[in-house]
Amino acid sequence: MARHVRITRHAAGRRVGAWTSSTNAVGKSTFAVFLSLLLCCFPSTAQAAGCPAGWTETPVSASWGSKCNKLLTTGMSQSACAAACVDPGTNQGTIACVSSQDESDYLNSFSGGAIWWMGLYQAKGAIEPGGGWNAWSADGCTSSIIGWAANEPNDAGSTDSCTMSYGGGWYDSNCEMAISCMCEWPAVSSAAYLAWLQPAPSPPPPAAPPSPPSAPAPSAPPPTTPPPPPAPPPPANPPPPPPAMPPPNSPPPPPQTPPPSSPPQPPPPSPPLPSTPPPPPPPPSPPPPQQL
Repeated sequence: MARHVRITRHAAGRRVGAWTSSTNAVGKSTFAVFLSLLLCCFPSTAQAAGCPAGWTETPVSASWGSKCNKLLTTGMSQSACAAACVDPGTNQGTIACVSSQDESDYLNSFSGGAIWWMGLYQAKGAIEPGGGWNAWSADGCTSSIIGWAANEPNDAGSTDSCTMSYGGGWYDSNCEMAISCMCEWPAVSSAAYLAWLQPAPSPPPPAAPPSPPSAPAPSAPPPTTPPPPPAPPPPANPPPPPPAMPPPNSPPPPPQTPPPSSPPQPPPPSPPLPSTPPPPPPPPSPPPPQQL
């Protein structure tokens, strides 16, 4: 009796095991059909989007959604990074927008330990060192994650307005530093970021003080006719004209007689000599004494 029970139980177990195996086979077949229908009729966003050549698609299980990334290892500034991220075939692409800590960790692993630009930048005129860090280069990026390393941001260079990532931490940095570039697709740079890249206009030069009114220039005098040059003086002793030559076969001319000389003129009278005044008369002699 006991043996019969054992055989019966063994047979029952085989029947139960066979039923279980059959049930598993049916379940796997049904799941395969369901998965095929799901992939056919409801493709995932990552598969539908695809990536341009040279880009890497994020894992399907990524919590931050489907994106494509590319790391440019040539050192460049942040503005050059934004331009280099544009895919020429689609005219899309910009610097990466890090939307979560999971994405930050993934991109650090994807970079292979490189130092790379992300799209976070500081608004102009913000209070240093921690003000104004809420703008991203990618249009529509509203990330509010904070991944600063210890003692960051600190504006150590006094011009640190861009963000680089290294070893899982974020650091404010000078935007002209030449480091690697982390790109994201599909995305485009926002108009606000492109305007932020433009240099601030230089202030106009100070206006020059008004100059005092200048006195009117004196009018030029009317032109005067220069006087004619003086006539040359006549010669003091003009030479006598040459004697006329007698015609041929003519008698010789009479000898010329000198003109009569005028009688000598008497010399002019000499002026009269000054006359000497006569001596004064002698004084009168006294009268003789009278005799008594």
